[in-house]
Amino acid sequence: MGDLEDFLEKWPAHALGRVFAKSNACVINNKLVSLTEVETKIPNIVPKPKFLDTLEKKICSGLKNIQSDERDLRFQSSNIQELNSLKREIIRLRELVSQLKEDKVGLETQVEQLTQSIKEEHDKFRYEADAKRLLISEINAMRMQFDESEGVSRQIQSKTNRQDDPVLLKIALEQARKAQSASEFEVVRLKAEYVNVMPKSRYDALFEENNKIKNDYDMKIKENEELNESLELLKNQLNEVMKQRDQSEITVQQLQRVSTPRPEWNEVGRKLPGGLTRWLEETASMSSQEKMHFLVNQVTARNSENIKFNLNAYIKEELNFVPSFLQTTGADVIISRSIQLRDCLLLTHEVWKARKNEKDSLKVKRRRSLASRRLSQMKIQSKLPTIVQNVSKAFDEFLCNFFKQIYGIEQIRIEWVYGFYEMLIKENNNYKLNELRMIIENKMDEECHWHLESWILFIKEQILIFIDSSNNSSVIMPTTENSEEKQKVILKQTLHEALLNIFSQQDLNNLNIIIESAEEYASLQIKDSSPKSLTNMDEGESKDNDNIQTNLQNMLDFNKLFDNVGCFV
Repeated sequence: MGDLEDFLEKWPAHALGRVFAKSNACVINNKLVSLTEVETKIPNIVPKPKFLDTLEKKICSGLKNIQSDERDLRFQSSNIQELNSLKREIIRLRELVSQLKEDKVGLETQVEQLTQSIKEEHDKFRYEADAKRLLISEINAMRMQFDESEGVSRQIQSKTNRQDDPVLLKIALEQARKAQSASEFEVVRLKAEYVNVMPKSRYDALFEENNKIKNDYDMKIKENEELNESLELLKNQLNEVMKQRDQSEITVQQLQRVSTPRPEWNEVGRKLPGGLTRWLEETASMSSQEKMHFLVNQVTARNSENIKFNLNAYIKEELNFVPSFLQTTGADVIISRSIQLRDCLLLTHEVWKARKNEKDSLKVKRRRSLASRRLSQMKIQSKLPTIVQNVSKAFDEFLCNFFKQIYGIEQIRIEWVYGFYEMLIKENNNYKLNELRMIIENKMDEECHWHLESWILFIKEQILIFIDSSNNSSVIMPTTENSEEKQKVILKQTLHEALLNIFSQQDLNNLNIIIESAEEYASLQIKDSSPKSLTNMDEGESKDNDNIQTNLQNMLDFNKLFDNVGCFV
């Protein structure tokens, strides 16, 4: 990347100086602009290389994209009032739809009640009609009986007039009285049944009312269908407006993020004791004002500590020897220089980096000596070949030589070394510093560090292989607003499945501890970063970015899990 930046600074100057070729891109007033051939006023003396033409096209297209993005932002800001009016219209339509739904339910219940009442009235009408038919048939029968009895009585009367038999008259009188009582009883019964049956006029009125209600019901069904269609259209419009609302909210968040100045709290945490990890753990749910008060308390508490650390007493009490890099002969009085935690962590990283380079160089020398030894064995020589011993130095000796190379003057070296060792002892909560201190004091073997590093590298490779094989996509997002560096994110469920695939079922308890530690350590960076412009790592797969934003708490920082420098940079 450094060579490319140097090239970008130099080649426009060569082009403008007519040394190399004409150029359509140039730096003017510390800004990269695109020029036309007329504005350059440089003839085509030397043909332009292809890579210059490609680079100029990329730069010009990038400038056009920036201008189009600015136009889009102005256009979106001008449509905020229209979006607000659409939101109010949607709320009004929602209330109207809910009111229509309530009216629909009331009408349906009213129609059911009226249908039931009409059914009951219809049953009563049928019963009345049947009773009327029975009454008419019975009246006709009674009339026939009356006519017959009247004829019989006439015949008897004619006979009595002719014969005047008193016995027959008594018998006829008794039969007539019985028939009269029976007919009176039948008339009373028919009157009672007629009163209990609905009249025809009332039936006709109810029938007409039922027809009106049926017509109203059919009209309400048609209106309901029309309202359902309009409701579907409103739902579609609502979905579109909600999408526009989400896009506008994201745009507003971006504008607020850019326009509102925010303190760089991560930089503050890196400068305090404990580093960024401890700062994020203690200020996870604090606001900016609470973080400011917490920082003031930390600074005042740090300034109030007047107890000086006695390194000589610590060496006498805890150690039985003096490490080589702390030994000196020239200085009588040693005053340790104070060193910040960040500088101490950076120096620790440089120590392990130099140690690794030394081991790698020794491996190369051993390979070369082994190859030369094999070649010498193939030749016929009178003397035995000399074997070069390439043995790695002890860590204490390496550390002494390392500080001598950094600090040439002995007095300055011993002051910084004492300050560095005091910081290793004080910051016993930091794993990196505590590990280096234990290796210096011979409480831990140096190979533990390299074994842990190789083991973490192996786990990282296995997880990447698992993600590629199972077609799981990780997510990348920018670490800052104006930075091109990308932050790779992995789902907690994917990490859990990958670790289950690597470890056996016998290590299930240890696996749960590892997963909990990973979630606690790597989820802190996610809380502090803004979930802006999430994109997939694979271009062929399409993911819903809104779901990724909502499930941000279920993600882990993949780079932070396996980056040794991430804890102090």
